[in-house]
Order: sequence, then structure tokens, then C-alpha cells
Amino acid sequence: MDLAGSGLRPVAKAASDLGISQSCLRRGMTVDDVDAGRREGLTTDERKELVELRRRTRVLEMENEILKRASAYLARRRTHRGMINQPQLSGKPAQAPIRSYRPGTHPVAGTRSGEPASNAGTCLTRE
Repeated sequence: MDLAGSGLRPVAKAASDLGISQSCLRRGMTVDDVDAGRREGLTTDERKELVELRRRTRVLEMENEILKRASAYLARRRTHRGMINQPQLSGKPAQAPIRSYRPGTHPVAGTRSGEPASNAGTCLTRE
């Protein structure tokens, strides 16, 4: 490469002597010039680091997408099971539905003897 790079020997002759193509020799000469600081560009070490950083970025983006999807799935699952009350679109807090009980069947309104309380038919509670 040194002989071809210094102009003492034609690139075609040096490439044929080495058993490689001219483009391969020219590419090697360019990389050598960049690594030696005679030409601007990314050095071999910088290029390796860039490849590794891009690979790591792709992995992190995929992991982030998986976590977003899992979070959305779990949030939907909890709201469908009724574990979380979603707020109404009006901005007011959501309220649980009202459940009414038949007279004498409310679990708290009845007396210990099992007889209905005096207000057993009018009791409304929130779940």
C-alpha cells in the first residue's frame, strides 16, 4: 500500500501483485489515510463505536416499545375488570354505579336478628 500510495508504483500493478482488485486496494489506502490522520473521516475505532451505539439504540427502542405496549395492555385489563374507575370526559371524577337492594337484603341495613331495618327499602349505596 505504501508503494501505491506514494505514487512509486501504479495501483493496478500493486493490486495485481497482491492478488486483490484495484477498488479493494484503493479502499484500504483510504482507510489507512483516515486512520493516520492524513485525511478527514471516521477512523476505524470511531466507525466500530458508531455501529455499536446504533445497535444499542435499536435494542433500547425495541425494549421501550415493548414496555409501552405491556403498560397499555395492563391498563386496559385493569379498567375492564373494574379495578380502576376512569374519569368522565366532562372532567368530573367518575363514580361507581348505584346499586339498590330489595327490602331486608342490604348487608348492613338489617339488624342482627335478621329482621329488616326500618329504612330497608330506601337504602342506596355506591360500590
